Amino acid sequence: MYLACASVCYRWNLRLNRWGDDEVDTCLADAPQAGYDYVELQGRLKADTIGQQLRSHGLKGAVVGASIGGSNPEEIEAAAIFAAERIDLGETLGGRFLYTGPASGCRRREPGNMERFVAGVERVLELTSESSMTLAIENHPEMILTCLEDWDRLFGLIDHPRVGICVDVGHFHSCHQDSIALIRTFGARVFDVHLKDHIAEQSVAIGRGEIDIPGVVDALHAVGYRGPLTVELEVEDKPNIRRYVREAYLYLKGMLGQKL
Repeated sequence: MYLACASVCYRWNLRLNRWGDDEVDTCLADAPQAGYDYVELQGRLKADTIGQQLRSHGLKGAVVGASIGGSNPEEIEAAAIFAAERIDLGETLGGRFLYTGPASGCRRREPGNMERFVAGVERVLELTSESSMTLAIENHPEMILTCLEDWDRLFGLIDHPRVGICVDVGHFHSCHQDSIALIRTFGARVFDVHLKDHIAEQSVAIGRGEIDIPGVVDALHAVGYRGPLTVELEVEDKPNIRRYVREAYLYLKGMLGQKL
């Protein structure tokens, strides 16, 4: 396992202390100073310059994100094309997988949403049939992939070696679901992990909440997981995010038994 830092942590203009659109630039500048070698990038990515930006900051590779699915065929196709473009970009950056999830509006209780999402995934696989990058699908509260039964249903509809799970332990905690049980159940299907700590539904600094992070790490070791532990903090006190990102690195490095 290795540590990565998500640009979502910096979805805040730290200089102006307000919401901003500079999360990628801020992440690229700050994450290496905190010790991270890898980043997961969302937000606005400039395909012609992002590779050079990564190299200039000493970052070895990247995971990129995109949503899949939609409420109609046109939305599904547009999302699939964008996801395919992100996969192409991710390959040029040395990434191993696309972090993804259902498009906004794919609520769990609405008929047909799972099937439309699967159609989107199949279309992405078709558009990127020559690619080795995998799709790490994330769980979200109230969306079509919330509990273990939802994942059983998904893999019953689409059984493909490039399709797996991005386990967001914070989202599982918010839904009162057991992320450790999911890791143990699906094992080799786990491609990515978004590591958070929570008090109830609120993200807090790593090690200060209710999530059994040592238990999560132990479960990942038990199933032979070798991918990233991606620190993704969505805390309320954003001005402290740089400290929290650094603290998470030190805390997790010690837990993994890795030298600084």
